[in-house]
Amino acid sequence: MKTGNRQGYEYDAVIIGSGIGGLATAAYLARRGVRVLVCEQHKQPGGYFTSFKRKGYTFDGGIQACEDSGILLSCLEQLGVRDRIELHRS
Repeated sequence: MKTGNRQGYEYDAVIIGSGIGGLATAAYLARRGVRVLVCEQHKQPGGYFTSFKRKGYTFDGGIQACEDSGILLSCLEQLGVRDRIELHRS
């Protein structure tokens, strides 16, 4: 399905939501040459896979223990970005 907008851009896939699932899906599709548009209503991507600061402290946005699931590291390696990401244990 091709979709377009007023500027004339065409996309093969539109991903609604930039949580970890949406971002991973978009990355895998883009890696295969699919033209992807990711739409997000929040001011930053990541969904629950983010952090926020309050009064000098950093908090997880919701997801915990992702480093132990066995999926994250292999996903990052398959996408060729593992060396660009620094992970910190919760």
